[in-house]
Amino acid sequence: MAGTLVTNTGPKGPDPGPSPGTTGAGAKPERSAPKSEGKPQSAEDWEKAREETRRKEELRRKMEEFKRKREAEAREKQRQREREAMEKELRERREQLEKEMAAAKEAAAREARLQAEKEAAEARARVEREAAEARARVEREAAEAKAKAEREAAEARQREADAKAKAEREAAEARQREADAKARAEREAAEAQARAERQAAEAKAKAEKEAAEKEAAAKAAAKKEADAKFAALKEAAAKKYAEKKARDAREAAAAKEAAATASKVSSASAPPPRTPSPKKPSTPASTANTTVTDDDAYSFRPYDRPRRPYAGTSQSSVYSESSYAPSQSTARTTPPPSNRGPYETKDPDKIVIRAVYAFNQAFLRTPIAQLVSGQGMVTDGLVLRITTEGLFIDDDVRGVPQREWDVKAWTMKLVEVWCPQIGPSANRAANAQKANQAFFRRSVNSDPTPEESDAYLANFLKVCKNTCRLASPAFVGRNGSDASGKGKDAHPFGGLHVLRASIRDQEGKRYVFVLQETEGWKVALGLQRLRKGTQVRALGVCSMALAETRTILGGLGY
Repeated sequence: MAGTLVTNTGPKGPDPGPSPGTTGAGAKPERSAPKSEGKPQSAEDWEKAREETRRKEELRRKMEEFKRKREAEAREKQRQREREAMEKELRERREQLEKEMAAAKEAAAREARLQAEKEAAEARARVEREAAEARARVEREAAEAKAKAEREAAEARQREADAKAKAEREAAEARQREADAKARAEREAAEAQARAERQAAEAKAKAEKEAAEKEAAAKAAAKKEADAKFAALKEAAAKKYAEKKARDAREAAAAKEAAATASKVSSASAPPPRTPSPKKPSTPASTANTTVTDDDAYSFRPYDRPRRPYAGTSQSSVYSESSYAPSQSTARTTPPPSNRGPYETKDPDKIVIRAVYAFNQAFLRTPIAQLVSGQGMVTDGLVLRITTEGLFIDDDVRGVPQREWDVKAWTMKLVEVWCPQIGPSANRAANAQKANQAFFRRSVNSDPTPEESDAYLANFLKVCKNTCRLASPAFVGRNGSDASGKGKDAHPFGGLHVLRASIRDQEGKRYVFVLQETEGWKVALGLQRLRKGTQVRALGVCSMALAETRTILGGLGY
């Protein structure tokens, strides 16, 4: 505001006129007005000038007064700040002094207390030491008396034991002499029997050796005869091949001679033709349709080795087996059909499952994703591995991991298992029947405690290992009937077990695993291993209700 007033008072207009101090001489300008011919002024102009001058003077006085007042306020504020700073410093010094005095007082009290405690402890220690010395002296005297009595009793027992031991030693020596005589007789009888058995064994071994030598000689003679037959067949085949080759050469020479004669006859009327190339001998493929007698038993190709004929093979079979060399590879272009049976494994870390389904809160009855054994690119080797890190799915036959189905351990909040041999308790089953309308509602009203989860897993492992594991692994279709045709009456739910894992997420995702009852004990082992890991966070394990299991399996087509 002050700056604005100063700016407005800057004289940039016309001359303000005479100052207020010269108002008494106002008549002079009026008297001299006629003298100024170039600048005539009236009384009204002089009055305006005086008013302007008075206004500016008043403004200047107000500005100076405002400035003095502001400087006074600033000085007052400065004095106030200095006074507050001084009071603060005095207050801090007083507080520091009080703290030092309190610390000194506390240190003195603590030192006095420690001194008193030290003196009391020394007094107690002195009293306890004197009492311990007296007690030790009494105990030492009693121990010496007891030891003396025990030593005398021990000496008496030792004398008695020495006498008894002497009598027993004499009796034992007598029994030993009798046993030595008996053992000597038995040893002589055993040596005689062993000598007879050894002689019989040597005779038997000699007879077996002679029989083996005769058999080896017969085999050698048979082999020699077979080799001779093979050599004769080979020589006959080579002879036939040489005859065939000579016949082919004669036919080629005759054809060449006929061609030369024809060329001489036509040379008079036609220009001399180019020399014809010699006719190549026919290949083995051209003679494939000839009789068996025109074939060779061995074509002497470096890449073709003849099959060794058996001793009783006729000549025709030799020709048909080894006389034809393949002109190209005869490897199969498609693999043979697999003859293996259904996939199974005894590895406790690999749980063979029928299928796995994924649900969420938006799709309670229809799975949003599924992986079924034996459908599409998935083989029947679909296995579930339960480790301390979580749940993992692999195709064990193809060796392909299904990483999109991984369930990490720290994301799991609840695991529910259905085993027909266990089932929930009566009160939990009643609660579950009331909640049957909600497809994915908990089988019980409250989360299981760690103690309840451990107890349930122990019982689950015991029952499945002793009962379910020994069941016959019959194939169960999705309609719930097994291969034997007994259906659901013989095996509830086709002998299936169900494992459902609930995830901590906003979608409420849950994974449902369907497996045979023979794999249930592996699930119990895996869940125990998972709960002992360091990555799980308050994972509960409990049983599923009968009605809820029926709803799940019925909705999936089992």
